[in-house]
Amino acid sequence: AEVAPTAPPPTATAAPTAAPTATPMPTATPAPTATPRPTPTPKPTEVVCDLDRLAEAVDNLTQVTSYRQEATAYGQFAGQQLRQRMLTISGSVQMADGQVSATDMRLVSYTDAGTTMHIIMVADQFYFSQEGGPWQLAPAAVAAMLAAETGQARAADDTLLVILEDRPCEPFSETIDGRVTEGLRFSDITFEDLAVLPSAAGDLSQLPADMEQSGVYTIWLAEVDGLLLSVRTQLTLTFDVGDGDSVIEAVTAMSDFNEPLAITAPADVETPAFALDLARPDDAVVILEDSMGVAFFTQEPPEELKTFYTEALTADGWTPGKNRKSVVNGVNTDTLSFIRGEEYLEMAIGVSEDGDTMVSFFLIPAE
Repeated sequence: AEVAPTAPPPTATAAPTAAPTATPMPTATPAPTATPRPTPTPKPTEVVCDLDRLAEAVDNLTQVTSYRQEATAYGQFAGQQLRQRMLTISGSVQMADGQVSATDMRLVSYTDAGTTMHIIMVADQFYFSQEGGPWQLAPAAVAAMLAAETGQARAADDTLLVILEDRPCEPFSETIDGRVTEGLRFSDITFEDLAVLPSAAGDLSQLPADMEQSGVYTIWLAEVDGLLLSVRTQLTLTFDVGDGDSVIEAVTAMSDFNEPLAITAPADVETPAFALDLARPDDAVVILEDSMGVAFFTQEPPEELKTFYTEALTADGWTPGKNRKSVVNGVNTDTLSFIRGEEYLEMAIGVSEDGDTMVSFFLIPAE
């Protein structure tokens, strides 16, 4: 039988396609923007030292009744590997009406085999005791020397403020002994600056004027019982006189403000006298005297004094010896020796830079 043709299977109706979307209008290419110029970095605000605070601290020291200070000087000279301690000055200061009324200081010189000296100043009179020896009343020149020595331990004073006001300064903050302090570090300090200070030690003018040098002075301020005070200072000087760098450093600490204190003159003060009974000019100003020697200044002419003392000593049994040139207390002198038995005496006479005649006698007694 004839097979009927089969119908092809129906094909699936395709899903209608979506209407084509409109072609978007091309967007205009934006014009290039100018590259912005870099913003300059603002300069850091310059930090300056508050010198008014320093002046306040200096003034406030006149309001305390007492304080303790300890100063130490160090040196490391050209060719030395280590810093060495040279001097310490420690003790107490008593104040009255804004002025130093009394001091009780102990000085130790490590450059002189650890020599110690106890110094007391009361009512403008200086007393000293060396190596635990008897107390002596210091002559005027010795008193001036002792005042300069102990004055090195002072904090900044008005004279130093004038020097510091035009020196570069860097402020900082530091905690010392649990107390927050304001620090001021001044640079470009020179020996010439220090030479004008009342407490300058030694003749700094003798240093070479053209030597290389630099110095830094640092001071720490702190509130003590509501009063701004200086509690520490440090001076560092570096110099070269042609043989390499040398460094001198002095550190002073101040403490125990307004603690009860009563400084009195020592008892049993000796007044030493030169062993030889020699006449002195009426205007003689004694600068040093003990049993072994005496030195004084006078306005009398040096040649007349030399003749007078030579005749007086010869009449007393002394035989003149050699005459030589020497330097005594910074004065160029003619030094004449005398002998009497086993005793030996030197007489030095010269003229100081101020025009005063200086006379000194030094005796070596017979053994």
